[in-house]
Amino acid sequence: DGLNHQGGWAVTYDADTLNFVKSWGQISGHQFGGTLTVDSQGNFISTVLGDAFPRGINLIQWNDNSRDIQDLLRLKTEHGTTSGNPSGSQFDEFTEISTPTTTYYKWSNDNRTYSELGGVVEMDDRFVSFMTSERGLRNDETGRAHNKSRNIAVVSTGKNASEGKYLSFGEFETTAFYDFYGNYRQETNRNVVWITDFTDINENVSRVKPLKLADNVILLLMEIHTYDGFDYSAYMMLNKDLQVLVPLTRMRQNVIFGRSDELRVEDGVAYGYSSANGRLQRFTISLNGDPSIDSDGDGYGDYYEQLLGTDASDPNVPINNGAIDTDNDGIPNHMDYDDDADGISDM
Repeated sequence: DGLNHQGGWAVTYDADTLNFVKSWGQISGHQFGGTLTVDSQGNFISTVLGDAFPRGINLIQWNDNSRDIQDLLRLKTEHGTTSGNPSGSQFDEFTEISTPTTTYYKWSNDNRTYSELGGVVEMDDRFVSFMTSERGLRNDETGRAHNKSRNIAVVSTGKNASEGKYLSFGEFETTAFYDFYGNYRQETNRNVVWITDFTDINENVSRVKPLKLADNVILLLMEIHTYDGFDYSAYMMLNKDLQVLVPLTRMRQNVIFGRSDELRVEDGVAYGYSSANGRLQRFTISLNGDPSIDSDGDGYGDYYEQLLGTDASDPNVPINNGAIDTDNDGIPNHMDYDDDADGISDM
């Protein structure tokens, strides 16, 4: 198109000689974020955030012989407000989304992605990928880099990306948009689980850092931001089935996380670096107990009840009748969205 672009590539080199081995070419463009790790099978695992190819976030499992891609999250898109795109091509009006005050056309060049990458945690039978984004695929909720609250999105996939297996299932949502060349593209999210639900634009999750601290315990470190910037540091804990073990909790001491920094875990202890008062600081984080244990079965783990100061042996504290199965459907009340079986959600 006569324009200059940038993108992320996947290339392998010999670890001993640094000789070139294989190039898979572009895996994302423009690429506005990427993570890279190695899985237990010896493959590279990458997540990429792109504004066009893809317009969203993908997981890529690759080596010098194969490359397999799975969609994780698709994004909303702001369309052009002039009939011509930067390369000079002309397009018709996009009447379906035009308003009395703004006319949109059937092309887009939205370099905003409204999202941040988090990272990938490998569990015994799956990869669990974390990211933050502005929830929803409404193309009219655009216009600024930050339009609504950013929440944590999670997608679980199988250990072999070539099989295209998904182990998480969220609400079905779809959108359609026209790309830079005017091609009509339809995008769908169906495997995304949202584990936070902020709605105020002054409450946003940023710099989410997922860490596997035990066999079935994932620790999420994060920053909570207002519209203008940092507010406080927080954490959550969940298991591989995305059941929350410890809800979002403010940390007693603020820790500033580098957006692209990846923390290291050894023997159940997380290591990282942060800055405070103009100085570089090293910090460690470890568990003081097992957050998966729930002695009274009320849905609040003993670890979390310890933080709350409640009795971990009383099933009616802090939630009343949380361990009871009122409608005898095999789901305890604390996990049941309709605990009286009347067909109407209790939410």
